[in-house]
Amino acid sequence: MPLASAATAPTTASSLPPVLQVEGLSLGFAIAGQPAITPLVEDLSFSIAPGEVLSLVGESGCGKSLSVQAILGLLPPAAQRLAGSVQLQGQELTTLAPEALRRLRGKAMALIPQDPMSALNPVYTVGFQIDEVLKTHTTLSPPERLARCQALLEQVQLPNAKERLNSYPHQLSGGMRQRVLIAMALACNPQLILADEPTTALDVTVQAQILRLLDELRRDLGMSVLLITHDLGVVAEISDRVAVMYAGHVVETATATELFANPQHPYTQGLLASQPQLQWGQGSEAYVPPRLVPIAGQPPTARALPSGCRFHVRCGVGPQAACWPQCQSQKPPLQAVGTLQGGDLKPTHCVACWLS
Repeated sequence: MPLASAATAPTTASSLPPVLQVEGLSLGFAIAGQPAITPLVEDLSFSIAPGEVLSLVGESGCGKSLSVQAILGLLPPAAQRLAGSVQLQGQELTTLAPEALRRLRGKAMALIPQDPMSALNPVYTVGFQIDEVLKTHTTLSPPERLARCQALLEQVQLPNAKERLNSYPHQLSGGMRQRVLIAMALACNPQLILADEPTTALDVTVQAQILRLLDELRRDLGMSVLLITHDLGVVAEISDRVAVMYAGHVVETATATELFANPQHPYTQGLLASQPQLQWGQGSEAYVPPRLVPIAGQPPTARALPSGCRFHVRCGVGPQAACWPQCQSQKPPLQAVGTLQGGDLKPTHCVACWLS
C-alpha cells in the first residue's frame, strides 16, 4: 500500500485554519528513583478544524488526560512539557504568561471534566458557580449575568432552570450536574471545548442524552471539540475524526467512518474486537453475546517503556502471530495510507505500524 509522510498530510477536513494545532508535543514526569525526566507522551501532533469533533481514544494511562492538561496549561507539578507547540487560533500557548493563559481558559477554550460531583463546589449554588465564569471573563452587569446564567441552563435543557440556579450540586442528579458543567463551559461562547470523559460517570440512558446535547450544541454554536474517551461507542456517536493513543504515542488517525470500517493498527483492531456487543441468535429471539477477544498483556508503565513500537510486546499480528524484529528496535513513524487517485495520495488515514 502506498505510503506518504504524515507530516505533510492534511489532518483536517476543512480548508479553514485549524482552531487547535498541536505539533510534536512531548510530556514527561519526574519519577522517584529515576535520575532523569521519564517521557510519557511523545511527539503528539494533531489539529482540529472549526466545528469538528476529534476523539482521542486509548486505554487508561496512555496520556490522553495529561495531553489535555498540557493544552490548558494545567500540568501537575511533577509533569513538564519537554518539547512541542500548542496553538489556539494561531496563538502559541506554551509561551504565554500564566495570567494571559488564565484569561483564555473559560473564554476561548473551556473544559468539561469527567466527574461532575467532584468538579462542582458543594458549598455554592450552581448559579453562583456559573456566575463566577461570567464575572471573570465578561463585563456584564449582575442582572445581565443572572439572565445569562438562566439562559445557559435552558440552553442545556435543564428543567426548571430559574429555580435550579439556587440549587446545590447534591440536590441534582448526575445528568443534571453534567448539564451544569456544560453550561459553565459554554458561558463565554468558547471556540474550543475539551471534554475529558464527559459521560463516564453517567448511566447509559443519561449518557446518550448528554452526547446528543453536546452534538446539537457544537453544531448550533459552531464549536470545535476535543473529546477524550476510551468508549468506542461514544466515538462512533459524534466524532468526525479519531486519534488512537497507546502508551503516549498516537498509533492511528482516521475519520470515524474509516477507522471503524478498516482499522489498520493491531492495537485499534484489538480495541474494536474487545468491545462487548449483542447480536440476534439465528432462529431464535434471544440475544447471543459473542465471545470477547481481549488484548493480551498489560499496557507498559512509565518506568518500563519498551523500545521500538511500544505495542510490540502485546502484538498478535505478523509471522507466528508475533511482531517483526524491526518492531522491537525501531519506532514506526505515523504515515499516511490510502489509494492513489490521479497520481496523488489522499492521506485521510494514518498509521504507525511496520506491518501496515
